[in-house]
Amino acid sequence: MFTLSFCSSIFSMLMVIAHHALLMVLWAVPFASRWQRRGLVAAQVMSAWNALDVLVVSILAAVLEIRQFALFILGDKCDALDALLESIPPIASRLPGSVTCFDVRSELREGFFVLLAAAVVSSIVSQVVLRMCSAALDVDKVHGTPADATAAAGLDEESRAAGPADGGPQVQVTV
Repeated sequence: MFTLSFCSSIFSMLMVIAHHALLMVLWAVPFASRWQRRGLVAAQVMSAWNALDVLVVSILAAVLEIRQFALFILGDKCDALDALLESIPPIASRLPGSVTCFDVRSELREGFFVLLAAAVVSSIVSQVVLRMCSAALDVDKVHGTPADATAAAGLDEESRAAGPADGGPQVQVTV
């Protein structure tokens, strides 16, 4: 039981926090292209493994289905006791609610809807940032950066800065 709750905590809470922290780092810190790609892959893996949406769906299913499941497990084992309770009016009148030996009531409270909103916002932000990071890295891959073009042309910074007036070659880079 401890293992299940531990894994649930890791994948539904800590992985989500780590994923969004990595997304903020990818968004704000200028890394070399190689490190950006590695960070993007790590963020995509964390996105696949974070289970906040799974937690929300499992809570919803559990709350909506727990009564039916419990009554199915109980079966007809309470029928004799229910009949006995109904046959003795002084006892039946003192019992709150319906006269039954076992019942389960569950409801969704405000905290669930906060968690649902957090899961939706987390998923949307994650997908938008991952797509923007992927697009930014693909642009560098296709067009290259000015430094990549300079290196590909075999020029160093001095000859590039010299320009045509000083006899150096002219290089135009479009990014």
